[in-house]
Amino acid sequence: MAEEAPFQVFETSQAAKGNRLNPGKLGLYPDRIVYVSQPKLTKVKTQSAKYEQIAQVYIEDGMAFTTLIIETTGGDKIEIPGLKINTANEASRLIKDEVEKKAQPAKIPAGSDLAAEIERLATLHAGGILTDEEFTAAKAKTLGL
Repeated sequence: MAEEAPFQVFETSQAAKGNRLNPGKLGLYPDRIVYVSQPKLTKVKTQSAKYEQIAQVYIEDGMAFTTLIIETTGGDKIEIPGLKINTANEASRLIKDEVEKKAQPAKIPAGSDLAAEIERLATLHAGGILTDEEFTAAKAKTLGL
């Protein structure tokens, strides 16, 4: 299976401190963010977080460049230095939009009740249309979990 491509990529500036040879890249995927940095010639560092795990996104201004900071609910912090302010603002907005989308409870189709929707999913599962994992995920989404 091929690796999924990000829907947006942001590169840190080569002019920023520590980025001269290998700027970092922040990739926004449908379900997560991934930041890859290479502060030294031989050491690649990858950090990622699912949107559901992101607690806060903010920008720290610097002299010439800004740092985008992403804090997770687990207390981890992903720092992305060397971004121009407009790039940091765009990345922050897109990440916040994705976090908000993932936080919204699932909507049950109009005209049906909760029990009928779960029964429909159970029928699809019993008929082999949905796998165990798909059924569990669809049921959780229907229940707004």
